[in-house]
Amino acid sequence: MATITKIINKDNSLSYNVKIRRKNCQISQTFRTEEDAKLYEFFKERLIDNMESFDIPLHKRVTLKQIFELKINTLNSLIKRSIAEFENPLKMFQDFFKEKLFIHEITLDDWTNAAKSFYQLNVFRGAKTDSGKRKMSPNSLRKIFASASSCFSYSQSLGIELDNFPLKVIQTYITPLIKKGK
Repeated sequence: MATITKIINKDNSLSYNVKIRRKNCQISQTFRTEEDAKLYEFFKERLIDNMESFDIPLHKRVTLKQIFELKINTLNSLIKRSIAEFENPLKMFQDFFKEKLFIHEITLDDWTNAAKSFYQLNVFRGAKTDSGKRKMSPNSLRKIFASASSCFSYSQSLGIELDNFPLKVIQTYITPLIKKGK
């Protein structure tokens, strides 16, 4: 609802005050001409009415790094090793998903491809020498994706609507690898 009020100033000139009231929004502006006041009223009211069309949902604005940082910030009092269990997977995922900034751009297939790629990586046992190289174990892969899944679950508990794709990858790809290896 908008109202235009005519105001007589001390020098006997006229000005026009526009007040627009909507749910959770109140705007007031004063103009020298009635025409400007009516234009302002017309366009501002329509803009406020259509603002929801411009609103981007939270899950489409959050990045992978932000998801991990939310969880890491809860671990500040823990030992560095616990924090590293989240920071190292974050670095791996950021390197793999470098073209996809926002979390909603990363599909289940992307997460599964990441798991397949990580499973082929050489990791080091003990010292970083050629003799210490081996392929990543399914349990190590599970640990990486469990860290990501934990970050997603924590974000969901804060109200960010996300699909926990890392958990689905654990269930559909990594768990069968572990069972096959036993």
